[in-house]
Amino acid sequence: MIIILFFLLLLFTILEHQRRYNFHWALFVFSLFSIVLLESIKFDSGIDFWNTYNHYQFFNLNDTRYRYEFLYKYSVYFFRNVLNFSYPFFLFFYYSVIYSLYYFSFNKITKYPITALLLVFACTVGLFGSNRQLLAIAIGFFAYIYFLKEKKISYLFFILIAAFFHYSAFIYVFLVFLDRRINHKIWIVTLFALLLFNITGINFTIFNFVISNFAPEKIVNIIKGYNIGFAKMQSNYYMFIVGIVRRGLPIFLMIRYKNFLQDKSYYQLLLNTLFFSLTTYVFFFGKLEYMSSRVSVYFIILEVILYVCLIPIMNKMGRKNLYLIFLLLFAGMEFVRYVFVDPRPFVPFKTLFFSF
Repeated sequence: MIIILFFLLLLFTILEHQRRYNFHWALFVFSLFSIVLLESIKFDSGIDFWNTYNHYQFFNLNDTRYRYEFLYKYSVYFFRNVLNFSYPFFLFFYYSVIYSLYYFSFNKITKYPITALLLVFACTVGLFGSNRQLLAIAIGFFAYIYFLKEKKISYLFFILIAAFFHYSAFIYVFLVFLDRRINHKIWIVTLFALLLFNITGINFTIFNFVISNFAPEKIVNIIKGYNIGFAKMQSNYYMFIVGIVRRGLPIFLMIRYKNFLQDKSYYQLLLNTLFFSLTTYVFFFGKLEYMSSRVSVYFIILEVILYVCLIPIMNKMGRKNLYLIFLLLFAGMEFVRYVFVDPRPFVPFKTLFFSF
């Protein structure tokens, strides 16, 4: 079913770019509703299903088996103990909030919302079912679009909310310091320095020192859990190069089309964000790859802003079809990478009513 949904998004994206039809906003809303519905009726599918399902079904506020964040636990408390909703109804309201945030965000940044949704879906499908982090990502995306440029206090308020659904969203705090002009040479020097740290293993020493001395005990315990859980993860330098290219491409596009983008209010901030994404990837790769897997998605979906903002520029340059093919192939590769590397949580996709 998840594959069918992806192909529907591909089809709707193609229709959206034709602009011969007036119902692309209806297709956009239908797509949002379809994703929410599929997340709501899933059963024994997606990431971390049984932990979140059992946590909801047998909810106890003082249950220490689940290291869930403050706001997620109280959301469960409200829907489970106060409203007495079943788990599917809880998921329906929960994911309605997530995709409502994307609805308002896409409305602000592009006239091609289905394309934006396709890219976000392809980049986050590997987390399908990860309730807490998916909401944290959506809140962070929304806050970045609406508040970071001019209203940093409001931005930090939303990031605090996101972090109380998933602690890893604290990484968004660093973006507050990127809303300024930073010379490309500084980023390049930083990149090579962090690469050297990675090769020599200093990055692991620095990370452990910072976490051990400055992080709250609860965060330390969670990271130790990640370390144990990802202990068998093997770094692959071929994949490292692919990751560099993957994160370097949007930076290249921003610099390549600087003349068309630099007058946009978001240009410098987004460029710095993408450089920050690349440097954190280099820093965390290897022994800290379990951390990279947690934080990279927060930056990857911000690339969607660039990709959809390039659409009208490519259309004016007569590269409409070529760029559309690129976007479809990019989404396809991301979808395959996340779903078929380990297809067990996704194929077949099991729901309360059918498996497909």
